[in-house]
Amino acid sequence: MRNVCPDCGSHLSACAGHHNINGEKLASSRATSYGSIDVTSVPAGGNLLLGGVAALSLLLAACLGGGSLGGGSGSAGRGAEDLMQMLSADATGVLFLDVAAIDGDADLGDFRRNAESDWAFDAYGIDLRDLDYMAYAEEDGGGDVYLLGGADDRDLRDELDDRGYDDDEIDGVEVWTDSSSTWEAFAFLPGGAVLIAFYEDDMEDMLRRRDRGGSSLDDEIGDVWRDLPPGYLRVGIGTGSCDDTWGGCKVAGVSLEKKENSREGKLVMLVEFDSERDAERAKNDIEDNWDNDDCDDLAVRQSGSRVRAEVVCDLDAFDSFSDYGSAF
Repeated sequence: MRNVCPDCGSHLSACAGHHNINGEKLASSRATSYGSIDVTSVPAGGNLLLGGVAALSLLLAACLGGGSLGGGSGSAGRGAEDLMQMLSADATGVLFLDVAAIDGDADLGDFRRNAESDWAFDAYGIDLRDLDYMAYAEEDGGGDVYLLGGADDRDLRDELDDRGYDDDEIDGVEVWTDSSSTWEAFAFLPGGAVLIAFYEDDMEDMLRRRDRGGSSLDDEIGDVWRDLPPGYLRVGIGTGSCDDTWGGCKVAGVSLEKKENSREGKLVMLVEFDSERDAERAKNDIEDNWDNDDCDDLAVRQSGSRVRAEVVCDLDAFDSFSDYGSAF
């Protein structure tokens, strides 16, 4: 079955981490925590899905009770848009991590160390700290997808060659696969980014969509994503996830920033709804839930069917949000 892990036999949404055929984890990415947010607990009143889309929903779920941190350069954010244009329109969403910006800010040391723990590619000789950015998504069938900017493609090719992977081309792009399995594929894209897909057929679909166009996740969430401010960490999700949090939710996006030379962080969330009435209900809910003694400047605004919320907090406040974290 396409949605069953080949090693542990569980549905992918329940698998603690995806494995290759040699029994090694592709990445320890199905985070059980991110930063100070404990995703094993569910915020009061939250009806959030658990399991397969945990990494994507983590940030948005945490926003119901607080936030996290960020504030990157924005230039690397193009990597997330590249990935969204390759993903199917039914993909869950996308998570973007501006690794270079995080690594350059001493105040984000704890956040960086948690990121290195939660997003590990050591089995393939890739160190998260060496990347410019990482974008993560889950395709409609449950397969993980990663786009890594700045990865050492020479070392990765050597590792794949040592494992006996075969190289070929799909629509002019170099792709490496294991001929004895259909579980993993690696593509070396023009410009230096590496695309990793848990399923080979997802890789084929994405590269063909990249080459020939077609309906994509960018069509679903791109407008909200591009209206978010640049951040160290950004998350965008579609109807399949966010309508379990607020009725009528179509698209939601979160950006986490940090003021330069400051111990303050800023969280911005944009949510698009089916109707103005749905947006008004969510606005009231956000105003009630985004309340913390360590945070200031809470602003929640509704414009038609869209709600924008932002809040500024001292970085030390984020530990107090750990009880509110959850998985999508």
